[in-house]
Amino acid sequence: MKYVVIMTAIFAAGILNGLLRLPKKGDGKVVRPPIFFLIVGALGAVGFLVPVFITVIEGEKSWVPIGFSVFSAIAVSIVIVYLNCRIVYDDEGFTVGNFFGIKKKYNYADVTGIESRRNEERIYIGEKMIAVDDCFHDVIEFIACVCQQYKKRHGGREIPNIRSTKGIFKGNVDDEGGAVAGLVIMAALAVGVMIFAVKYTFFTNYTEANTESRQVIFESVSASGDDAVLISSEGETYEIDYIAGSEAFEEIKSMCDGKAVLAVCVRGRTSEENGKYYSVKAVFHDGECIIGFDDTNLLRREHSKPVMIISSAIGVLLIAYIAGTIIVGRNPRRFGKKVVALFFKDGYIRY
Repeated sequence: MKYVVIMTAIFAAGILNGLLRLPKKGDGKVVRPPIFFLIVGALGAVGFLVPVFITVIEGEKSWVPIGFSVFSAIAVSIVIVYLNCRIVYDDEGFTVGNFFGIKKKYNYADVTGIESRRNEERIYIGEKMIAVDDCFHDVIEFIACVCQQYKKRHGGREIPNIRSTKGIFKGNVDDEGGAVAGLVIMAALAVGVMIFAVKYTFFTNYTEANTESRQVIFESVSASGDDAVLISSEGETYEIDYIAGSEAFEEIKSMCDGKAVLAVCVRGRTSEENGKYYSVKAVFHDGECIIGFDDTNLLRREHSKPVMIISSAIGVLLIAYIAGTIIVGRNPRRFGKKVVALFFKDGYIRY
């Protein structure tokens, strides 16, 4: 709970700092994010923060409030962007505010060039680059003012149009930020898929510690595909994966007479077809092990290999696609337009 309070206090301080630093009348014209940043951010922050407090109060597992906190933090960040990321300008110069509310003033005489991208305008001051998203209010008027003031201070010369060759795509991709974000998401997905496959196949084991022990009398047993389905004397359903037709299946079948008491270790499950049932991970009778945890884990690993192979293949394909995107994006002229179209939408490449 204390971490939630600390996080809330930090972001509240950030919002308060942004409110105190808002431009005042007379400071100049303002280039700012659209109002929907504030609306979406505020609604998202409150919408996700409420379940954070509810889950903490009700004692949910820690990852539940943490998950809601992450989304709430993202929403609050959007509000902070709206409050802090602004440009105030007049005929003398312009002041740029960043996410943290730090402001820096520039003179038009220091501007060395501009660059128009698909979704943003860039102003260069030596090696420094200031990017302004096209969705910001009055960005066109601001760029026009920069060009006009540059011309006044440089004897009527037009401001240079620069084509940057920096970045992962060497300036060849118009919306480089969006492309990089897409690659990062794909890379995270690829790594996540492969980690899941390896963890599920080799590192997810059933033990006495993560199962529930029960004493059960079974009335009947039948095979359903590769699995055994058992019905207890209380009418509950139990399933044992991958043992149908095995010696263990026949031994358990001989004990499903409504009299023998079996000790089973189970995990509760729910399916749309059968409703609630119990997945059996180990079976004992009179102290003798019929199906042990090692047997269950070995069978699960063997039957999980196709999942691991498919998941790994998906991960490798995603990584290959990422590599191809970077190679083509850095050297689009070396590839035909059909090849480029496999990785980028029409109009995103700057030839």
